[in-house]
Amino acid sequence: MSGAPLAAVLVVAWCAAGAWVGARVARRGAAWGSVLVAACFWPLYVATLSTDVGPLADAIGRRFHALRVALREAAIDEPPELRALEEAVRRSDATLAVVDRLMAAGPPSDALTEARGRVLAEVQSVLADVDALRVDVGLALLAGTTVRVEARLVGLQARVRAARQVAELGCAERRPA
Repeated sequence: MSGAPLAAVLVVAWCAAGAWVGARVARRGAAWGSVLVAACFWPLYVATLSTDVGPLADAIGRRFHALRVALREAAIDEPPELRALEEAVRRSDATLAVVDRLMAAGPPSDALTEARGRVLAEVQSVLADVDALRVDVGLALLAGTTVRVEARLVGLQARVRAARQVAELGCAERRPA
């Protein structure tokens, strides 16, 4: 067997794996430059894709990516808190995945089911706010004002601060005395 067909198969396999990794990175809301780098150098990114993701991971990636695209198209600077908010939502989503596995392992308690429902509702509420902000960006483009967008961004920033405070309280409670 000649080396040329084998080389062609390997090149196609490398490109297919790169496309798959690039698509996964894009779903997380990464910039197109990062997606291109991930597709070309996919062996370096495979380990980052094995992180624990929850039931809403794809929805989170799509919504935050759509918001970033809308902000870019409207020439509105992305607030640095947006990345922190996305990370907080992803952590909550990963926690949901862990709780789902715990619940699948045996009969769930009512308290666990209720707490899971509250976290799920909060994540869905944040995603609804992200969608509303994206709509406000479009309305701002049509109206020529960014007052509503800025007000919604302030609301999301407050949510990030609250999420950080809750996380800090949770870490403080878990520390041994």
